[in-house]
Amino acid sequence: MTLEDAVKEIVRDFSSGKIFDSHVVIDELRDNPKYSEVYLHEISEKQDAVKYHGRIAQIIRDSGLVTAVQDGNEDMKISTRNVHGGITPNHVWKRN
Repeated sequence: MTLEDAVKEIVRDFSSGKIFDSHVVIDELRDNPKYSEVYLHEISEKQDAVKYHGRIAQIIRDSGLVTAVQDGNEDMKISTRNVHGGITPNHVWKRN
């Protein structure tokens, strides 16, 4: 299983209309034994967590399974806790 396969499988499991951010998917990749090996395998010394998690967000965005939630004329972002304990703005997705 590739990282892209794992991300798409997680997103496919969400019901239509479910709203979520990337950290929900990242947490599932990291914490679920079904996906944790691929999550750990794909991370490298040359790619810090921010870039790696940005890559996961791109996979979500490009999956064809979601739509970015809009806030006026812009993509909505919410503040959620990241893996380092900080609070960062993250895109909000809606499962098609």
